[in-house]
Amino acid sequence: MKYTVKIDISLKPGHNNPEGEATTRMLKELNYPVEQIAVHKIYVITFQASSQAEAKLKADEMCTRLLTNPVRDNYTISVVEQ
Repeated sequence: MKYTVKIDISLKPGHNNPEGEATTRMLKELNYPVEQIAVHKIYVITFQASSQAEAKLKADEMCTRLLTNPVRDNYTISVVEQ
């Protein structure tokens, strides 16, 4: 079966978010009433797996081996069958 996984990666609390801070500052300068912006990274990956559970397991493995830093990142995985 073909599956598409969506992996949403965000920073854990307490870690600097320079892109979000810069964007917040610029929007405030443009008179938008923003308080805070959090920047997330989203990967959408399509691949073959024998089941939805295997697809999620493989996506989790991708996260721990390459896509995330366990010290600073949180992530969530959603799986859709194609």
